[in-house]
Amino acid sequence: MVMRGSNSLRPQMPGHKCYCVSSDGGCHWRPPEPWAYAGGECFFWPSSVSTLLAHSSGRTFRIGNITPRNTDGNAPRYPLVIAEVDPGSLMLIKDSATVIEDRRPEDHPDIQFSNFQAHEDRQTGEVVVYLPFFYPTREGWTGSLYRYRVAT
Repeated sequence: MVMRGSNSLRPQMPGHKCYCVSSDGGCHWRPPEPWAYAGGECFFWPSSVSTLLAHSSGRTFRIGNITPRNTDGNAPRYPLVIAEVDPGSLMLIKDSATVIEDRRPEDHPDIQFSNFQAHEDRQTGEVVVYLPFFYPTREGWTGSLYRYRVAT
């Protein structure tokens, strides 16, 4: 299980997601720990949507935000990254981490690459991600929807 957390009330705390494992179908769980790369290096994620995608190849991918510095609660929600989960340690394989989309200078400063959907194209094996470029306006939140195809 991967747990969404937030450091919004304590921004000095590291913005990490935690994970824990059950060996009896969810009746009992090991204590939660920060989710990291397979080598033990921690990384930062905002309190945002992420997903685990089981691929027909037997591999598992994690899609979500990984930020280069500590987060502030929900922000920033970019870049959007896909990475493979190491089946032995259940940690992310750092060398597999690939940016799907990142904020560009012309993008709104509060753009969010979150609230996406993803699935495997069973004919090509590609991971298909539907990603809204989601940002605030005076009238509310708006954005365009884009489709990405990620080779695995």
